[in-house]
Amino acid sequence: MNSALTVKWLARLERPRSIESLISEVYGEAALRGSLYEREVADLLNFYDLAEHPVASMLREPFNTDDWSLSALLKELKKRGLPPDLFQVLDDGKDARNELVHRLIGTELLISRVEKEMLIDRISGLFFRIWRAHKLATDLKMKFGEKLGITEVRLQEAVRKRKEEARIEDENIERILGD
Repeated sequence: MNSALTVKWLARLERPRSIESLISEVYGEAALRGSLYEREVADLLNFYDLAEHPVASMLREPFNTDDWSLSALLKELKKRGLPPDLFQVLDDGKDARNELVHRLIGTELLISRVEKEMLIDRISGLFFRIWRAHKLATDLKMKFGEKLGITEVRLQEAVRKRKEEARIEDENIERILGD
């Protein structure tokens, strides 16, 4: 094992815990990243279609993760004609996510501590591949969002306005109720 991420995970054993609880934590973080990756691909498709074909995208249901699998979402994304080199990372992330979620735990025989540490190393490798694909999908989504005028600054301003509206509403309710 030479993965820096694996070393990070194993360092968590310094806290009082079992290696099984560490496997659960590492697996859970990797599975969460896989779910976030799937959501980002759906969002990326929606942003892409809005940026490139606004009218057509408004006439159809948005892409989502309830009706579309990650594989189907990536097939739709490929139809959009994005550069093929991007799909190496995205497909690798999908393969890593599918291995993690559908195959990994059910195929491993975990008797010794060394086998359990090796499982953490495998999960770490899958986590990194999923993270890399998630990051690429997020960056692409932001690029198409910017074409639509959706920037981090505008999003933060919208959040600030909503918080201010909520604060004013809370003050009005307190005033009305006399609390």
